[in-house]
Amino acid sequence: MAEKDEDTELRKDQPEDQEEDLSDADIEDIGDLEVGGSSSEGGESDAAESSSDGESEEEDEELVGEEYDLDVDNIDFGDNFEDDDDDEEGGGLNKIVMIAAASVIGLAVLGGGGWFLFSGEDPVPDNSVGAGGVPRAGMLLPPKGKSTGMLAPPIGQAGVAAAGAVAGVGALKSVATQTAASGVIVPAVTMAAYSKLPELPPSQPVRSQVDPALTETTKTGVLPKISADGRKPWKEYARAFNGKDARPRIAIVVTGMGLSRAATEAAISRLPGPITLAFTPYAQALDDWASIARQSGHEVMLSLPMESATFPIEDPGPMALQSEAPLKENLRRLNMVLGQMGGYVGVISHMGSLLSKDVQKLRPILETLKTRGLMFVDNGATKKTIAPKLATSVGVPRAMVDVALDRVLSPSAIDAKLTQLERLARERAATVATTGPYPLVMKHLIRWSKTLEKKKIVLAPISALADVQFIQ
Repeated sequence: MAEKDEDTELRKDQPEDQEEDLSDADIEDIGDLEVGGSSSEGGESDAAESSSDGESEEEDEELVGEEYDLDVDNIDFGDNFEDDDDDEEGGGLNKIVMIAAASVIGLAVLGGGGWFLFSGEDPVPDNSVGAGGVPRAGMLLPPKGKSTGMLAPPIGQAGVAAAGAVAGVGALKSVATQTAASGVIVPAVTMAAYSKLPELPPSQPVRSQVDPALTETTKTGVLPKISADGRKPWKEYARAFNGKDARPRIAIVVTGMGLSRAATEAAISRLPGPITLAFTPYAQALDDWASIARQSGHEVMLSLPMESATFPIEDPGPMALQSEAPLKENLRRLNMVLGQMGGYVGVISHMGSLLSKDVQKLRPILETLKTRGLMFVDNGATKKTIAPKLATSVGVPRAMVDVALDRVLSPSAIDAKLTQLERLARERAATVATTGPYPLVMKHLIRWSKTLEKKKIVLAPISALADVQFIQ
């Protein structure tokens, strides 16, 4: 005990720096001392236990003695520390491998997504018949890549070839298309949405065929023009109207025609003939649609996409006239739009809240419309538009939209807009409204149009309001 106390006092007096400077030999000696002491104490304890427990306990004593008889000299502490270093190096290597694997997976996902988006049209699978020979029915969706617009052109003549459809006679009755490759195709909007609207008999037809004397072939397509004898398309393709009628005039233009077969067919066959139909240039088989519409007594127009002040939230599409585009490019796009179909009286702006305020960009467009004998209708996208005044100064027949009937699609809101339209017609002698081909709006239009005779208001085609409205 005295020796242990002396060792304790020496260790207390020894500075910490000296404890850190102990050599490897000193560490080994201390280890031998502590392990040896433990072994001897363990031996005495085991011997005492063996004397009281018998022969079985003696065997346990031998096992315990062997367990504590350690050869510390042969223990390699350095190897143990090296193993720890190897573990750290292995962990770092594993992290590198994991990062590399994650990078490869990310690149594969991005590459696959890019391939899907930009690889063009998908091959059309032969899925017309499902398991057990049951025919499949699916929604007709536009293909990615080279889609040009309308989902389903009218059935009949060129429309059949364009759609590859097999259907019965009567384009205005069809609600679905059957093809050999994809089974029965159900359009996104079916005629069921318009089934409760009464189908009207065709009124007096407008010129059904396009007059070759009013067209010219250019690099961008067949464009309208003023004939050699001075006849203008906006008058030749106009619906007959008594210009001496002194009653207040209301013109309705239904836009967005051609993208939905059901909506287009319903507008053609169920709306009164004086209502004008405006087709989008992004639809297919527009000549077929326009011909059917004119045979049913409707004047037809083309929508002219123009840049919106909220672009790209509101995107008028790749044919749109833009404020930042060079004049040559805008004129090229204008000719592309004008060449999408024939037999129309003019164009109505689509969006255009930005371009319709730019005099320098808009003037050449209006001058081109004048030289081709077309009418221009400003859709009223902004109150700051200069298009109607500029059209008057250029000499283009013009009209402007006062009311949008489809801002709120509720019965009360639509009726309120129609009442406003009547009031404006009485105040200004002429007014124009637009709407999309919504079933609810069309239902109210049909019912409302039957009341105009008693109200001494006349429903007129858009050409009857050319240069009639007062510009404030």
